[in-house]
Amino acid sequence: MKVEFAPLNIPLARRLQTAAVLQWVLSFLLLAQVCLGIIVLLIIYNYWFLYIPYLTWLYFDWQTPEQGGRRSDWVRSWTIWRYFKDYFPIQLVKTWDLDPSHNYIFGFHPHGVLVVGAFGNFCTNYSEFKELFPGFTAYLHVLPFWFRCPFFREYLMSSGPVSVSKKSVSHVLRKKGGGNISVIVLGGAEESLDAHPGKFTLFIRQRKGFVKMALTHGAYLVPVFSFGENELFKQISNPEGSWLRTVQEKLQKIMGFALPLFHARGIFQYNFGLMPYRKPIHTVVGRPIPVPQTLHPTSEQIEELHHTYMEELRKLFEAHKGKYAVDNWLPGSAKTGSESPISEEGVNGFGRPPCAVAVRLCTSNIDYCKVMTCSIYQANFNFPESNKKRLLSGHVLCHEQNKVDQIPLTQKICTAALLGQKTLCILRILS
Repeated sequence: MKVEFAPLNIPLARRLQTAAVLQWVLSFLLLAQVCLGIIVLLIIYNYWFLYIPYLTWLYFDWQTPEQGGRRSDWVRSWTIWRYFKDYFPIQLVKTWDLDPSHNYIFGFHPHGVLVVGAFGNFCTNYSEFKELFPGFTAYLHVLPFWFRCPFFREYLMSSGPVSVSKKSVSHVLRKKGGGNISVIVLGGAEESLDAHPGKFTLFIRQRKGFVKMALTHGAYLVPVFSFGENELFKQISNPEGSWLRTVQEKLQKIMGFALPLFHARGIFQYNFGLMPYRKPIHTVVGRPIPVPQTLHPTSEQIEELHHTYMEELRKLFEAHKGKYAVDNWLPGSAKTGSESPISEEGVNGFGRPPCAVAVRLCTSNIDYCKVMTCSIYQANFNFPESNKKRLLSGHVLCHEQNKVDQIPLTQKICTAALLGQKTLCILRILS
């Protein structure tokens, strides 16, 4: 494989952007382990005058991540975060005014590999959040695991994240006066295993705890879709049922977090590494859903509000997919009022017809894609079962130049002709 190196005459600003993102990636991959190693070494070599005061303080400070955290405007205003934001770049898009007299839950989708958009928009002072939502304070909820690492927890909390535990979310939502936002990545770690470029898979159908929390506290629900989140990294192929996916899911159940085997570009070359690609991220904040406070919500109330939230999420995706995800959807998807690629039935039920399917014309390394207009076929074709599975997983279906494959309409799924190297871009909801 020929290695494509970065040119030498790159502007200093871009070098600084790369350095900013590099430190962030390394922080979340290695810093927690380094901090844990430091405390172990202090204990082994008996530097008691260092570790005893810290561990004593840690004992009394243990609940802070569940009590609003300890953010630092000084840390959030570091210039490094401006370079971090400009690397991709990251943009926050407001579609609706929010009333600061209420508290809100932002449902963030999709998770992606490292939730870059959520951090860039809600954990630094260089996003447009303060200008777009004056009078609000956002709290990004992350796995409690991160706050169990000595020293690292202090660094993490300084940017604003708090625990995603029920106690932590309740602490934010029951604050008087309104203006507080709990940002929850609803798909969780499980969703990161399906974060592949050109593919949107949301795990939300069975995620209803956030709905109950909203009802209990009377917090308005707001769907948030971060277009570009899944384009930052590639993953080693791990389709459902594969041995790799099985191992990843078992490790996730044991450790509480997922281990996606991702890669992208390097520091000085573009072929391989752990640096994310320079892909724009547009985090679109949708319309708020009013939620009356119900201290003891019934299962019917939870189901109804959950369904409403999914519909609003679908509308948000439909309204902005052409601008931020796919420039031009296939004929009929917009004019006939057809469904969003979000499917209530999930992958096994194929969703409700007709759905919107996008076909992208890609380069060999599938780094850059543009939309290719294709025809919709309204007939069934006999195809091997393997092709149907490849259709659902969103992989490249046709590798030969100038060859046309007609995907079957079995189970009433929308289909398109594929010419050359193209991939399906379909958004689906799983349990």
